Amino acid sequence: MTEETDITTDRDPNKSRNRAVLMGMIWLAVYPTVTLLTYLTSGLEVPTWVRTFLTTILTVPIITYLVVPTAKSAIHKADTEA
Repeated sequence: MTEETDITTDRDPNKSRNRAVLMGMIWLAVYPTVTLLTYLTSGLEVPTWVRTFLTTILTVPIITYLVVPTAKSAIHKADTEA
C-alpha cells in the first residue's frame, strides 16, 4: 500500500482495528447522506432508477473526497496522540 492509502501506523500492531474504525466512520456518513438525498429526491416524478442514479452520483464524491480523507485524518490524529 502507498502511504496515501494506508490508514495504519507503525505503532499499531493490530492493523485491522484502524480499518474497522474507518469502515464504521464511513458507514456513519454514508447512511445519513443517502437518507437525506433520497428524501430530497423523493418529490421527483422520475423512475426509481433515475432517483438512485442521482443519489449515488452525489453520494460517491461526497464520501470519496470529503468523508474518507477526514476519517483517515481523525484516525491518524488519534493514533499519534495516544
